[in-house]
Amino acid sequence: MNQPDPAPGPVDLFLTTQDTLTISAGAQHLGLFRLSPRGAMRWYATCCKTPLFNTATGPKVPFLGIRVATMTTPDRVGPVIGQTYKQKPGGKTGHQGMTRIMWNLLPRILAVRLSGRWRQTPLFDTDSGEPVAKTIMPSKEERAALYPDQRNTKG
Repeated sequence: MNQPDPAPGPVDLFLTTQDTLTISAGAQHLGLFRLSPRGAMRWYATCCKTPLFNTATGPKVPFLGIRVATMTTPDRVGPVIGQTYKQKPGGKTGHQGMTRIMWNLLPRILAVRLSGRWRQTPLFDTDSGEPVAKTIMPSKEERAALYPDQRNTKG
C-alpha cells in the first residue's frame, strides 16, 4: 500500500462486528488484499491506498478490526485493552491482553451470528459469501520482497 511500516510500533485496531459498519460514500473504492489464501482480509481505499480494516475470511465470522488511525474521532473508541505482535526483548513479538480481548469480543460475535445480523455487512454478498471487492494476493516471491527481514508473512 506504499504506507510506512509501523514496526516496531503497534497498529491500533478497534474490534467490533461487521453489522456495525456503514459505508455512506466511496464504496466503489473498496479494495481487498490478502497475504495468503487463508490469511486475514485486509480492506483498503483504492483511490489513496489507505488501509481501512481487517476481517476474517467471510461474512459468517463477522469480526471487524477498524484501523483507529482512519477514524475522525479516535478518542471515542476507549482505552487500549490489549496488543498483538508487541515487541518483546530479544526482537521477538508476542501478545498482551489477548484473554481480555477475546472475552470482550466473542460474546458480540456470537450474538451477531446467532441473531442473523451477520448478513448485515457492506463487505460481503451474504448469499454467495464472496467479498464485494476483487481480492488481490501477492505471490510468495512478491511477499518475500515486502519482508526482506524475513518477518512472519503468513497472513
